[in-house]
Amino acid sequence: MKKHGWRTTRTIVALLVVCAAIVWASATLVEAQTPDVPVLAREQILIVPVALQASPAQQTVPKNTATAVNTLLAQPAGAGAPLIPADALVFAQLRGPAFGTPVALTARPNEPLAIPPLALTGLYVLDNIRLVSAGRTLLQAVPDAVTIEVIDKVLVSQVTSRPLTAQEIKDKGILVDQTNFKVVNFTAAFGVEGRRVSIDFPMVLPTQRGAR
Repeated sequence: MKKHGWRTTRTIVALLVVCAAIVWASATLVEAQTPDVPVLAREQILIVPVALQASPAQQTVPKNTATAVNTLLAQPAGAGAPLIPADALVFAQLRGPAFGTPVALTARPNEPLAIPPLALTGLYVLDNIRLVSAGRTLLQAVPDAVTIEVIDKVLVSQVTSRPLTAQEIKDKGILVDQTNFKVVNFTAAFGVEGRRVSIDFPMVLPTQRGAR
C-alpha cells in the first residue's frame, strides 16, 4: 500500500516538472521570436466630428420659381478641410403636390440642391438628406428634412400719386412760400432751319437748406 502511494506521488511530481518545462520553453520561444517580427506599418488616425447641415429649414417661394437648399459639411474650427471620398454625393428626395412619386435630387457636398420651378401650390418636403459614397450612407443631414411652401403669388403692394388741391394743401398744414420753395424758369433753345426757337419751362423746386 505504501509502495503504491509512493509511485503515485512520484508520477504527479514528474508531470508537474514536465508542465513547467513546457511553459518555460514556450515563453522563451515567444520572447526570442518577438523582436524578429517586422512592423508592417504605423499610422495615426484622427477622429474629427463632421456634420452635414441643410438650410434653410423652411422657405416660401412663388409658384414657377426655382429655389435651392444649401448643404454644408461643418466641423470645429481649426480642424482643416474634411476628408471625404471623391465619389461622395448629397442625396435627397422631393415630395409634394406636383409629384406622384418622390423625385431624387443630388449635389456635390457644399453645393446647393437645386429645386426646380414648381407649378402647383402647396407644401413640399425635401427629406432623407444624406451624404452617400459607394452606395453607403456616411452622414445624415441636420436637419434631414426641410419644407418648401409654394404660394400662388407674392403680395403685391400698389403705390399711386395724385396732385393735391389748394384746399387739401391748406387742410394738411403745408405751407408753400419762398422760404421752402422757389420758382425758376428753364429756357431751352433749339436751332430749326436757321431759326432759333426758345421754349420756357417754369418749375417749382424745393429749397435745399444750406444751398445758395
